[in-house]
Formats: sequence, structure tokens, C-alpha cells
Amino acid sequence: MSKVKPSPAILCVAPNGARKTPRDHPDLPTTPAELGRAAAESLEAGAAMIHLHVRDRDLAHILEVAAYRDAIQAVRSQVGDRLVIQVTTESCGLYGPEEQMSLVRELRPEAVSLSIGEIFSDPAVESAAAEFLEWLKAEGIFAQFIVFDADQVRFLVRLIHRGVVPHSDPCVLFVLGRYTPDQQSEPTGLDPLLEVSPFREGWFLCAFGKQELACMDRALGRGGHARIGFENNLYRPSSLLTWLRRRPVRRGGSLVAKQGCFKFNRQGRNNMPHFLGDRVYLREYLLSDVEALYQWRTLDEIVWWTGSYVWPESLEQARAFVEAQVNDVDPANRKFAICRREDHKYLGHIGYEYLDLRRQNTEVGIVIGDVTSLSKGLGEEALRLFLKVCFEELNLHRVGLRVIRANKRGYRCYRKCGFREEGALRDWHYSRGQWHDLILMGILRDEYLAGLKS
Repeated sequence: MSKVKPSPAILCVAPNGARKTPRDHPDLPTTPAELGRAAAESLEAGAAMIHLHVRDRDLAHILEVAAYRDAIQAVRSQVGDRLVIQVTTESCGLYGPEEQMSLVRELRPEAVSLSIGEIFSDPAVESAAAEFLEWLKAEGIFAQFIVFDADQVRFLVRLIHRGVVPHSDPCVLFVLGRYTPDQQSEPTGLDPLLEVSPFREGWFLCAFGKQELACMDRALGRGGHARIGFENNLYRPSSLLTWLRRRPVRRGGSLVAKQGCFKFNRQGRNNMPHFLGDRVYLREYLLSDVEALYQWRTLDEIVWWTGSYVWPESLEQARAFVEAQVNDVDPANRKFAICRREDHKYLGHIGYEYLDLRRQNTEVGIVIGDVTSLSKGLGEEALRLFLKVCFEELNLHRVGLRVIRANKRGYRCYRKCGFREEGALRDWHYSRGQWHDLILMGILRDEYLAGLKS
């Protein structure tokens, strides 16, 4: 297996945590002024985000709005908006889910970390937690979910599948180990988490002890991001600066913590980044696409091949469809616009249907609605781009599709992209005076990767 070339990583610094004090290390920051200085030093070293804990006068861990506001103000005075400030909701055995959520609602921070094991520690608060997470999303507050083991990864997947967590691919922090004395993490501890995790965008790792940076190397080599600092490790090998220099990092506060095909920015909007091909690219739907969508959805020569529409749609139906895509009404069924690079013309759309992260599979739907763009290989290029998203970004195992047997052009395209015929539904579609079979096709991750090598 070829090694993954590390991409520019996001570096998060956790300078203090909830448990350690200056007695453990004289440079550990606890006051707002000290946190501000630590933030400035972290920014200079290449950090894009700081993970904040605050203390009371006795240096004990607290979740208090006033203390957080003082700390945030001190950090901003030193770094402006060049660092994303993430506040912790860690309970440390002192706070319950209601108190954790109340803190965030009153503070309204830019970003927050949430332990799955704490926020969902009591089944009685699940509905309140679900409402809270929807509120975070609506407010544009970036949420990172903390998991400690494979069981918690599976639990998070179930919450997503049930719609309790409103993200198809949330930002996750994997923690190698527990907050116990002399905890020493091993780089191989990451492997069992990745084996069960469908999350491949925006995941971070933190680790304890002397092998912290070796663990980070393993994470960055797998496409993850790093959280380092005194919270998890008091040892600082002399090679730290060398490690930072040889690892390209995304500097400053443009945190790109992707959720599925979406990226977070300071405005709290979810947009699909452009996936670029040679002639086409994929982007999120825009309200301005309504008219173009309506045009092809009224053309019999286009609609007939899809098997999905039995009569032309109205302009109001087309607008309702686009609004649903823009507002991400159903994350498991999402379409994206296919555009031509040379003039940015909308050509059609592609997207996943029935996305199932737990089973790591989906079905893909694609339509080139611009009749002047048919039979030019543009649909094939768009499909290959989307398969890259499915298998390399979402880490899916299988992608399926359905095509009417009479759609020879579509069938040839799918075969060229590696799809195999898996079965058929006889006389499934009636059109133009006759019945047509529906062909079921699919491609597995191993088949996709083999196709890349060939």
C-alpha cells in the first residue's frame, strides 16, 4: 500500500487542561494573561486553534461564563481573530449535561468541544441534547465531538443515523487513552479507532505522554489533524520545532474542519468546496440555480432517462428542491451542482441518496440536464470526482446506482467508471408505450482503488 502524502494539517494547541497546575510545569498557563501569551506563542508556532480551559482562584477547573469571557478577551488582545478559540465543556466529574449546555448557550463561543460520553451520559437528556446540537448548527458554532474508544465511535455513528447528531461527518477528536496518572499513549492505538470510524474529514488526535508527537505523526500520515499541549503531555522533546517545520500546517484562524463535503468558516456557513476536474467541478446548490434546474426538469428527452419523474415539474417544485439542498433538509439525500469550468455553466447535478455511514454505503444519482453537454464525457468526469469524495473522503465501502436498461449512454458511462451489474428489476419503468428493466449496479472501495492503480 502506498503511503498517503500528508496534506497541510490543522494544529490545535491545548495549553493547560483541567487537571495540571504550575506545580506540574512552571510554564503551564492558568490566568487570562498567561493564556493570551500562550496563544501568541502558539500562533507563531503554526497553530490555527486554541482549546481553552479556565480556572478559579484556587486553580480548580470551572465552567463559568465570566471566566471564559475574560480568557477569550485576553487571547483576542494578543492574536486578534487569527486563532479559532475553542472552549471546553469537560465536566471533570463536576458538571452535568444541563450545566455544560447552559454554559455554551450563554457564552455563545466560536467553537466548542463536546465529549460524547458526557453530553449523552444520561438517556433522559437525549432530546435536550439533540435540540442543543441543532441550536449549535443554526448559530454557526463549530462543534467538535470527543471520543475515547471504538464503542464511543459506534455510539456517535448511531446518533447520527438516528438524526440526534445533525451532521453526516462531524469533526471528531480521538483521544488515545484516559486522563489517568502516568498514561502513555501508543501510535498504534489510533488504528482500532480508524477501523470502525466512517469519519474521514476534519478529525483530530490527542495523545498522552512521551510518544505524543509519534502519535501525531501517525494521525497526520492518515489525513488527520493534531492537538498538542500541556493538557495531555508535559514532555517536550528537542525535536518539537523540527517536527513542526517538516509538517506543513494551515496557519492562522481559517479552520477547515470539514463535515462531510462541507467546510466550516467563521461565518458559520456550510458550503461544499469545489471539487475540480479537468473540465467540470462540483459545488453546493445555490438559489440562483432554480431556473436552470427547472429547464431540464421539463425536457422529456432528459427526464425520461432518469426514471424518477413521470411528468414535468413546475417551477415551484424546482424551487422547493433547490431550497431543500441549500438548507440541507435531508443530509442523507444531498445533491450538488455540476458546473463547467470554462464558463461556470450549470450542467446538472450529482449526489448521494440514502447515505448510510454506519454501513458505509450510499447510492449515487447523476443527471446531465444540459442537452448540449451530452455525450462529451462530462458526466463521466463528474462521476469520477464524486466517487473520489465517496471513497477517499467519506471512506465508504460501496456505492450503488440504478439505470434504465434502455439508457445505453448512461450504462456505458457507469461501466467505464468501474460499476458492475448486480441485478435487475424487471419491467420496473413504463414509458413511451413499453416496460423497461431497471439495472442495479455497484462499485466497492477495493474495486475503485484497483481502478486507480490500473
